[in-house]
Amino acid sequence: MNCEEFRRRSLTDPFDPDGRCAEHESACVACHAFARDLRAREVRLRAVLQQISVPQAMTARMQHRVNAMRRWGYAAAAGLLLMFSISLIVVTSTTGKPNGSELAQSVLRHIAAESHHLSNQHPVASQQLTALFDRFGAQLSAGIGQINFAAECLMRTRSGIHLIAPGKLGPISAFLMPGQPTERAQAIKTDTLAGTIMPTAWGNLAVVGEPGEEISRFSERLIAATQWPTTQLSR
Repeated sequence: MNCEEFRRRSLTDPFDPDGRCAEHESACVACHAFARDLRAREVRLRAVLQQISVPQAMTARMQHRVNAMRRWGYAAAAGLLLMFSISLIVVTSTTGKPNGSELAQSVLRHIAAESHHLSNQHPVASQQLTALFDRFGAQLSAGIGQINFAAECLMRTRSGIHLIAPGKLGPISAFLMPGQPTERAQAIKTDTLAGTIMPTAWGNLAVVGEPGEEISRFSERLIAATQWPTTQLSR
């Protein structure tokens, strides 16, 4: 992959999970800076959208317009979103620091939005995993077992790492979210999913699988195998 293709794909999706993008970014200093700037803009755009409480149909239309305008450039999209936010300021409400319940809802929404990756069967190459963790200045000090999907993702207002691993009952979704951890562990439970969000020394780890899945071993393996520098926890 050359720089032109990488930047074109980044403009379409700053969190493109393609392993070739991760490899190019890790090898090219200029493209690494370019991609990090795009992801930072994307985080700010999505954060504003998440803080606006409006009818779902209107939010969907606005998101569609923002996605379309990304082809013109992030400055145009940000300007449109800013005008939209100001026009609705009298009817909006912002949320404070996320609690466990809000984070659990965010995890479930993300699993639903990325459900097409749950059927992935081909293991992610170790080089791709290494490049992904390198984006955060983090390291894998040990193997974490087979991973069938790995990508940088946005959880509320911060970037994190989304992993999908095969379990005994079905796929296991894990979200490594560096930053300020929640005060205590939070259970996640629906009719079809069960898991937990647990605070760690570097942030939060959410692991979710089918009810009855043994996720504790996978959680422990992830925590033991990952090392996050303290300088990255506030990004």
